[in-house]
Amino acid sequence: MMVRMGTVAVDRRKLYEQVWSIPCARLAVLYGISDVGLAKVCRRYSIPRPPRGYWARLAAGQHVRKPPLPRPHQGDAVVFLKGWDMSDEAVQSLVERPRSSSTSGPKDDGPPHELVTLTRAQLLASEPDHDGLLSTGADTVAVRVSPAVVDRSMSVLDALFKRWVARGGSLGTPKAPDKTESFLTFTMGTDGLGVQLVENVDENKPLTDPGRLTSKLSLHIVGANNQQFRRRWSDTKTQRLERMLDVFVDTLANSLAVIRQERLDQECIQRQKDRAKAVRKVVNRDASKVFYSRQDLMQNVRRWVDAQQVRAYLADVQAVVEAGKCRVSDAEQFRNWFEWASQFADSIDPIVQGSLPEGCQQGHQNVATSELDLTAATRCAVDTLGVADTDALCQQSQDAVRNACEGRFGPVWNEITRVLEGLGYDVSKRAEASAWW
Repeated sequence: MMVRMGTVAVDRRKLYEQVWSIPCARLAVLYGISDVGLAKVCRRYSIPRPPRGYWARLAAGQHVRKPPLPRPHQGDAVVFLKGWDMSDEAVQSLVERPRSSSTSGPKDDGPPHELVTLTRAQLLASEPDHDGLLSTGADTVAVRVSPAVVDRSMSVLDALFKRWVARGGSLGTPKAPDKTESFLTFTMGTDGLGVQLVENVDENKPLTDPGRLTSKLSLHIVGANNQQFRRRWSDTKTQRLERMLDVFVDTLANSLAVIRQERLDQECIQRQKDRAKAVRKVVNRDASKVFYSRQDLMQNVRRWVDAQQVRAYLADVQAVVEAGKCRVSDAEQFRNWFEWASQFADSIDPIVQGSLPEGCQQGHQNVATSELDLTAATRCAVDTLGVADTDALCQQSQDAVRNACEGRFGPVWNEITRVLEGLGYDVSKRAEASAWW
């Protein structure tokens, strides 16, 4: 499943049906925003949302009235929000997922995870800081809580670890960016994000006030600071952190999917640049070779002309001598001179010497578009164009590529140009056409 970050366009009625089919907390995860952010989007586009208690009454078998979708304001038929672009299959999977799996707290499925035991030992062995909170060290999740909530925090971590492993993820401890300590990361393949579990502190109260420690826990996603997604989940007045773990895991997994896709795209772009650079180097080398080949050609032409003139002169001299119009005083000396002149003509004739220049190899490589190394967005655009090979792709106009793009046109056009250049196509006119972006 491909996940991309950016401005997502959603049909207003489609979002209305989703809001009334999936709890907002889960639907927000689908789009990579918070439930508060989703509520703001619904208010902005006049999309009614289920009232409080709707899902509980629905689960109890009660009939709950669903208000109709109001007529949209002018220009509001499509909803634009900044988040993840997810497939309809992902939406359907949330609709079909049993509600009980998203509302139940962590279950005790046997002994605690081994990392929970390590984390507890580190907390109990640490000294309280100025806020009276205990902290973990390396090789586990960063936890900072008071002694009173150690047991609950370990229960949350145990449930989180087991949910993550069940989701297909793993836990690792790569080196931190500063290379001074290691921390636990939640990974999918080779990509990972850090997680912190902290107790909220009321900074408005003095250090001596016991109420400064709120006993409220928060989970934070750490890393990939250039990505925009929800990063914090906390206890609220109506819902504890334990009931948010499934949503947290969904967000973590979707975030890693975005990170993986962007990493793969960047690696693909770098490969394209390397190939284009190599082809450009060969083209420059060939251009220099062509220049000197032209110099050699013209020099050979001049030498050939000189050889032809010498031979013509010798032929006329021989004809005059044979006709008796010119008397030779020393026949032996004349014969030696004539042979020497003939040899000189042969020595300067490039054809006789076999010093013809090599031909210049030019052209491009036509490749099937299915074999091209493309990023996810450009692959989607090329598939939409429906072209079979790069010869046909090279003929596509800017308008055709723009219509095939789901997002920004410029990066897709530039990538196609870069790939064509790497295959030896002349992209000088395409580069000039893209200069106005």
